[in-house]
Amino acid sequence: MMSVDFELIPQNMAATIFFTPVCNKQKAYRCHVSVMQEEDGAFSAIVLNLPGAGSCGDTAEKALDNLREAVLGVIESHIEAGEEIPWLGLDEYEVPEGTATKWIIVNA
Repeated sequence: MMSVDFELIPQNMAATIFFTPVCNKQKAYRCHVSVMQEEDGAFSAIVLNLPGAGSCGDTAEKALDNLREAVLGVIESHIEAGEEIPWLGLDEYEVPEGTATKWIIVNA
């Protein structure tokens, strides 16, 4: 099982994904995240630059915690299938109106 940590990074940084080796085994993924509150009070979180990565929770923090596993699941699924991870550039996705966004680092 991989451990994952979130770290905020400035929103004005480029969308390119970078890999940071730690002990030659660990990688870090830069994700542009959108968090929104649903009508029922729950929160949804999606990774704008990684199609298929999304989650929800009773609070924004719980939605982000759940999103960590979703990000790793999407990445692992593509790797196991021998596919490239379908990262999107800034010009390839739109930010939903009325949502909070931030850049995070997901460590794998």
